[in-house]
Amino acid sequence: MKHRSRDCFGFSLIELVIALGIATFAIIAVIGVLPVGLSTLHSAMDQFIEARIIHKISADLKMTAFENIADGAALFDQEGYEILSEKEARYRAIFGVRHHGTAIFPGASDSISQNLAIVKVDIFRIVSEQKDILTASFPLAMARGE
Repeated sequence: MKHRSRDCFGFSLIELVIALGIATFAIIAVIGVLPVGLSTLHSAMDQFIEARIIHKISADLKMTAFENIADGAALFDQEGYEILSEKEARYRAIFGVRHHGTAIFPGASDSISQNLAIVKVDIFRIVSEQKDILTASFPLAMARGE
């Protein structure tokens, strides 16, 4: 009678359990990092939208005659584009002139101070009809063009 040698062509049960344990550990580690990644992504998106809003307001103020720079407000959608509908708005920007042709820099000559306007821009995320959350506040310096 021939006795065959037994060649193993598969994995043992212990090898499978160890492989599954390593794979489970790796998957749990990846799942644990997801909330941090999503939080970082959300923060980066907010910063991008805020930058787009500031750029839009700054460009509009640059196109306005220096003497006509005044307080105002604007509404923006979830991508940071200006809209008119309060219903679709996700961000509200309120800007106000803090100094307009007044002495704002100690020691600066009057000609510098008279040709400079400081505009404070506050950006709010609209949460509900009654509540907005301040997400950013930026000062803009607008100079009188010659």
